[in-house]
Amino acid sequence: MKEHETVVQLSIPADAQFIDVARLTLYGWPPRWGFPMKRLKI
Repeated sequence: MKEHETVVQLSIPADAQFIDVARLTLYGWPPRWGFPMKRLKI
């Protein structure tokens, strides 16, 4: 649960890219999906 909160808190473009890479590795989602999903979570 804490990981999700941390992802939501990080709204910096550079961090967003890093998070997308992590999501692509962990969840297997493409980077393009990371941004919309992250925006909806906020």
